Amino acid sequence: MAKKRTTGIKKVGDREYEIDKIAVIDGKRVHIRRNGFSSVSEARDAIPGIIEAKRKELSVKSSDKTFDALCDEYEDYRGGQAKSQTIEAIHYTIGKHIIPYFTGLRVCEALTYERVSKWYAAKRQSAADSAARKNKVFYMMRQIIDCAWKWHLITSETHQDLMALVENVRLPNQAKKERGVWTYDQERKFLSAIPKDSIDYPMFTLFCYLGCRLGEFQGLQWKCFDEENGAIVIGQQVVRMNGGSILTNELKTNESYRINQLDEPTLALLLKYRATLNSSKGDEYIFPSPHSPKEPLSRSEFRRRFNRYIELAGVPKIVPHGVRHSKATMLASVCQNAEEVAVGAKFLGHSPSMFMGTYVSQTGVQQTDLIKRLERK
Repeated sequence: MAKKRTTGIKKVGDREYEIDKIAVIDGKRVHIRRNGFSSVSEARDAIPGIIEAKRKELSVKSSDKTFDALCDEYEDYRGGQAKSQTIEAIHYTIGKHIIPYFTGLRVCEALTYERVSKWYAAKRQSAADSAARKNKVFYMMRQIIDCAWKWHLITSETHQDLMALVENVRLPNQAKKERGVWTYDQERKFLSAIPKDSIDYPMFTLFCYLGCRLGEFQGLQWKCFDEENGAIVIGQQVVRMNGGSILTNELKTNESYRINQLDEPTLALLLKYRATLNSSKGDEYIFPSPHSPKEPLSRSEFRRRFNRYIELAGVPKIVPHGVRHSKATMLASVCQNAEEVAVGAKFLGHSPSMFMGTYVSQTGVQQTDLIKRLERK
């Protein structure tokens, strides 16, 4: 007789039904199978109780779990949600600031109020770490404690006590720094200080035009240049790691992946620059290291040249990321409706809400101005 499935319940005889399904218990897929039910409704009503019994069974089996294993599971859990740079930072923080105090202990021995309070007091009083660093460590510990409770390794009372114990320290008050930005005229003055026959002229012209992050600019290879459509595809970046710099296709946010159209002067300049090169293969960097076309120009060298032309031009000194803020401010200054805000945000790889809240000025705007614009439209 053919088996009839109904949401994990199947008929195995004339008057007998069986539960055969996969249930997710505390983030893990568990196979549940039980037979001997006389109807579909009876089997369906029994499922919650069976899952709860299975949860308790799994909790008892994992009661001897070590704190090191808990941290490993937490890293795996975060690994499905975070990018590689974040995962590496999590691994480093746990390995340096948390594991050494609890290694070799079972979870029930490590996560007690007495032991965690000693660790917390020592870490809070440490002069080696800044307040911001301590708060990152405490945040990580709260996450681990929360996972231990969700995975039934500690009681709810212990969870509440530890979460109340591991509080952030107060950060020192700091005056908010003003973002250094250029006006359009200052940016033109900066570019005019660069010799036209130098590689630096097309490099900084494109950098100012795109307004992208420095890592994204470093990661531009010739395969990112769409000559047919006159555009630059931004979908990779160079990131600094402990062992040096690497090229990755993981960008900061989902909005960071974008295609930026080039205007005619910038496109012509880029084509002219490419014609001077001996090779422009897809895996070669558009602006490479002086040592190899398959190595990106380093951040330090980029900044050295950038600062040199700032001094020659006599414009206000800003960091390379200030060019991105300058581009955003210039784009925001000409946005007059939601569609234009969305286009400006997409060009920079921002979400419209972030672009609107950070760069689009709302001062001096009157209701009458908006009504007049609406009437004209």
